[in-house]
Amino acid sequence: MSTFNLDNWGDDEVVTSKESDFFKLPVGDVKVRILTDFHEVKNVWEGEYPNSKPLGLLQKGQKIKDGQSVKTAGWAWVIVRGDVDQMKIVTFPISIIAKVANLKKDDEYTWDEMPMPYDITIHNTGEGGDRYSITPSRTNASLTEFEQKQLEEKTPIEEIVQKIMDKQSGKIEESQELEYPESNGDPLI
Repeated sequence: MSTFNLDNWGDDEVVTSKESDFFKLPVGDVKVRILTDFHEVKNVWEGEYPNSKPLGLLQKGQKIKDGQSVKTAGWAWVIVRGDVDQMKIVTFPISIIAKVANLKKDDEYTWDEMPMPYDITIHNTGEGGDRYSITPSRTNASLTEFEQKQLEEKTPIEEIVQKIMDKQSGKIEESQELEYPESNGDPLI
């Protein structure tokens, strides 16, 4: 099983560091291969974009304060392509998940099971709103034996989310009452 750094989860320098399993999508283009289904998470944010700050995952019973918002996203293991390919967890906004779902529905780009059979390039304008677009690779390519072995050794996203939720649970006051939005359990795509 892989280990992951939760001590400073949400801090930009940790999320993008080589020591962390988390990767923040940069402004510009990044090529990735999505390896696992998306796991739905609800992130609590403080402030308005572009100055918003992640506070953590929404806990059952957590009360949202003024100036905070909840955004649904999907976490997945990916291979981030670059000078050295890295296996990382990426938080995908719903806008990217919808675009990936549209690829899956397209006869030319559909696939049956994860990992995706091809890479995609994610374009991030950094300008707020729907600032993401994706371009699929025209070539299907299997994971290498090394990549497949690495993926098998990674902690499932569900376990990572549970560990983060458990770690954060001590920060919630007992008197706060807000119903946690339940998922129907369907995969995001």
